[in-house]
Amino acid sequence: MQSFFAIFRIASRQMIRSRFFRVLVVLLVLWSCAIPALIADREMGDFLRIALLYSTAGVNLFLGCNAIWLGCFAIDADMESAQLHLVVVKPISRLTVYFAKFCAVAWINLLLLVIAFLAIFGMINFRFRHGEIPAETRERIQNEVLVGRRVYLPDQGDYENASRRIADAMLADAKASGENVNLNDEVYFAREAKKKAMAKDAEMRFNIPKEWRFKNLPAGQLTPLVLRYRVFVKGVTDARQRTTKLVWLAGIPRNEVAGGKTAFDFLPLSSAPEQLMGGTFTERLIPADAIAPDGTLILRAVNLDPDKAPLFLQPTDGPKVLIPVCGFARNFLRMTLVSFLLILTLDAIGCAFASFLSLATAVFCSFGYLLLGILSQHWAMQRTYPDLISRFGYYLAKGVLFFVVPLQNFDATDLVSDGELVEFAWIGTIFLFNVLLRAMPLFAIGAIIYRNRELATAVKR
Repeated sequence: MQSFFAIFRIASRQMIRSRFFRVLVVLLVLWSCAIPALIADREMGDFLRIALLYSTAGVNLFLGCNAIWLGCFAIDADMESAQLHLVVVKPISRLTVYFAKFCAVAWINLLLLVIAFLAIFGMINFRFRHGEIPAETRERIQNEVLVGRRVYLPDQGDYENASRRIADAMLADAKASGENVNLNDEVYFAREAKKKAMAKDAEMRFNIPKEWRFKNLPAGQLTPLVLRYRVFVKGVTDARQRTTKLVWLAGIPRNEVAGGKTAFDFLPLSSAPEQLMGGTFTERLIPADAIAPDGTLILRAVNLDPDKAPLFLQPTDGPKVLIPVCGFARNFLRMTLVSFLLILTLDAIGCAFASFLSLATAVFCSFGYLLLGILSQHWAMQRTYPDLISRFGYYLAKGVLFFVVPLQNFDATDLVSDGELVEFAWIGTIFLFNVLLRAMPLFAIGAIIYRNRELATAVKR
C-alpha cells in the first residue's frame, strides 16, 4: 500500500500544480455562479429551474471531458515521456501504478465537482433567501423546485392489445379492398396502430370525465399531495397553443365499504374551472385524505374547453402525484453522488483505452465509445420499426447496450430542477448496471493489457 499511496500522491500533486487544473477551477466556479447570478429577482420564479438545470449540466459536461482527458493523460504521460521504465524497474506492480493513477484522477475530479456544486448550491440559496422575490413566488419555488418529492405514476393502459386490435382491423380492411399486403405493410400498420392507441388514450373529449388510478401511495399522509401535468389543446404537435379550462376531481374515500371495496366521493380541487395555458406544466394541491387506506388514489379530469376542442395528456406529461420526502440540500447531495458515478465511469473508460493506445488515439476512442452508447440508447428507445433494417438496428442497439455505457442513464439534473426525488434505488441501479457491469469490465481489461504491455516498445521514440 505504501507504493500505491506514493504514486497516488505524486500523480495528484502533478495535476493540482498544473495550469490546466487552475484554469478549470476558475472556469467551473464562473460557470456555476454566472447563470444563477444573472437572473433578476422578478424572474426568479420562472428561471431558477433553468439556472439549476443548465449550471449542473454544464459542470457535468466539463468534468466528464476532464475525466476522460486526465484518465488518458495519467496512463500515457509516463510512457510518452519515456519515464515509465524508471518506475517499473522498482518492485512496484504495474496494476498498482494503473489503479493508483485511476484513483488520483477520480480524486481530482471529485474535488472539482464538490467545489462547483457547492458554488451552485450556495449561489441559488443566496439568491433565493436575499432576493426581492414576491411572497407567492417564493412559496411556489419552495414547494416546486427547492424540495425532493417522490413521484407516483398512474396505472397505464394496455397499449399492446389495443394497438393489436386496431392493426388487425386495418389489415382486414386492406385485404377486403383487394390490396396486396406484404411484411412491410404489416409493420406499417403496427406502427400506425400503436400511435392511434396512444393518441386515443391521451385524448380528453369535451365534458367527458377521464380517470386515473394511483396505487401504493403512503396511507396516513399528513401533508397535501402535489398534482403535476401538462395538457395540449387540439394536438400535441399543434404549435398554436392557447388557454383552456379544466377541472380536476379527487376521490375522497368514505368510511363505509361497499362489496369489499372502498367507495369514493369525487370533489373538485378548485371552486371554479381552472384556466391554464396549453403546453405548459401546471401543479395543484391534492388533500391528503384523498388516499384510501389501501394506498389508492383516484383522480378525474373534465375538459371544459370554451371551444369544445379536445385536450391531450400524454403519459410522459402526467398526471403525476408528488409527495415531499426531503429538502433541497439532501436531494442536491444525491445528484452529486450520481455525478460522481458518471465521473468515475468516464475515468475508467479513459484509463482503459489509454492502456494500449497513444494519448490522442485513446481520447478519440473514448469519445467514440460514448457516442456509440448515446446513439444506441436513442435507437433502442424507438417503439416503431418502419422496415426490417430499422428492426435489425433496434436489436443491434440493444446488444451494444449490454457492453457500452449510455450517458443518458446518469442524468439526474432534470429530476432535481423539477423538484423530484433522486431515489437511492435508482442510484443503486446506476452503480450496478452501468459502473460495475459495463465500465468496470472494460477497466479490468485495460488493467490486464497494461500489465502485459511491452513497455520497451511503448516508450520508444
